[in-house]
Amino acid sequence: MDGHSVSTSEAMFYINFGTGTSSRDSAGMTAEGFANAVLQAIGPAGFAPAGVSTIRINVSGVEGAPGKQTMEWQWITGVQDIHGVTQPSVFGPVPTAYAGTASMAGSILTLASSVQPRALQNLVPNLTDLIKINHAFGDASGGLTQVKGKKDPCHDFFMQGRSPKEVEAIFSSFWKSAFHDERVAATAATANSGQGIAATLRLGNAFFADDNSVPGTGLSFSFANNMYLSDAYQLTPRQNRALTILHEFAHALGLIPSDNSKVDPSGTQSAKNDATIYEKCKNIINSLPLKDE
Repeated sequence: MDGHSVSTSEAMFYINFGTGTSSRDSAGMTAEGFANAVLQAIGPAGFAPAGVSTIRINVSGVEGAPGKQTMEWQWITGVQDIHGVTQPSVFGPVPTAYAGTASMAGSILTLASSVQPRALQNLVPNLTDLIKINHAFGDASGGLTQVKGKKDPCHDFFMQGRSPKEVEAIFSSFWKSAFHDERVAATAATANSGQGIAATLRLGNAFFADDNSVPGTGLSFSFANNMYLSDAYQLTPRQNRALTILHEFAHALGLIPSDNSKVDPSGTQSAKNDATIYEKCKNIINSLPLKDE
């Protein structure tokens, strides 16, 4: 690192990312900022290309000095893209992983295997995915907003036992947690259901599909409308994504029964939960834009 050999004779690989986002180096850069800069400039493969035993990263301040820890990767949140839009997460080095030093038998590749790094995922979330996530949450948020003087069954359903301010905070946290996880077989999966602010959301491939090329979308082509619509309620993919977000948010608040594949392998309960949400929120869902444009 910074010209320090990582050959067999040196038998060490050092890098110091400091203390996360709280401390800054002499150049004013946080540890997380440095991790992101390295990631975007080189990418994970740059740390261990075949046949290379020395790596240079030119960084000023204390982050450029050899440290006392080896490398692991993690999701880092709060990263902005080139348009200034805050992204849900990015894959980067763990600032505090493996404190101390680690001996190395031959190369960085050997060291990598010794610390068992996780399989790398998409470094920067797909912009189209982000647009669909933000549209879905933005669309769904309309169901939580009550027009003054009017009774709204969708709003009333989600406010059960909580104040509007509390529900808004939970929804905001749930939105920030959401990301595309190709390992999720279902359309979506909520962790920590019923735990409010602690609930998080992973979205499967079917969530992002605009046709039936992905299993589990529940979409069919309507020749009468010249577009793909959901089989259950004749919703466009964008409208259906809003229904999915409201469904999953209801899980986060503990308002509907569990319907994961273990307790509901047939999908019967999931369909019942969809019916509950659609019945309460159909006015807002049906009024949404048809496409993500």
